[in-house]
Parts: sequence; structure tokens; C-alpha cells
Amino acid sequence: KGRKFDLRVYMLICCTKPYLVLFNQGYCRISLQDYNLEDFNTKEGKITHMTNNSVQKKHPEYKDRKEETIIDLETLREYLLAENVIATPEEFSKAINKIKEVMRVIFLQTKDKLDRTYGC
Repeated sequence: KGRKFDLRVYMLICCTKPYLVLFNQGYCRISLQDYNLEDFNTKEGKITHMTNNSVQKKHPEYKDRKEETIIDLETLREYLLAENVIATPEEFSKAINKIKEVMRVIFLQTKDKLDRTYGC
């Protein structure tokens, strides 16, 4: 749609002894403003380039278009397929698996800093 977006994905460390770590695909946040590099350093550019809700609320059409600012990842996958951004559903799955791998590496790099408690 020509708008900037980001993904909000989550890792939950449920227990540290034994380790139990869950992944949630979360959702996709979308800017209401059309993407434009020319406005990057302007006040209006914040609405274009920052997808968080507190910034998007400042868009003049936010009340009428609020539903456009968040979609689930299945809807994103369908859109990317329909627009030929990705050729197959497997490409999307591959991207999600890369995100999971990044989260796994983050967990492995930080787990030794966590307090270890049985059955937490």
C-alpha cells in the first residue's frame, strides 16, 4: 500500500529452571501516511516513519482509519502474496523462522544473566 510498517513479535521466558521460552507472532503496525523520504526530518514525517500508536494518533484521519494501523501477520502474508512481494507462503514462513532464530540467539546470549528458579 506504499506505507511503512513494522512487526511486533514477542518472546516470553516463562521459566528459567528448566528454561521455557515461548514465541508469539504478534502483529504488524502500519503508518497511515504514504511513505515519502522527502519528509523524513519534518513533523509530518514522524507520522510517516514511526508506526507506534502514540504517533499515529496525531494523524488527522486517525479516528476514521484507526483499524488500518494494525493487522495480524496472516493478513500481512496474504497481502504480500496478493501483491507479488513474495511468491509463496513458504517465503513468509522462512522470514518468520529467521525472526525466531534471532530471538533464540538473543535468549542464548542473555540467559546466563537471568535468575534461575525452579518452576517459576
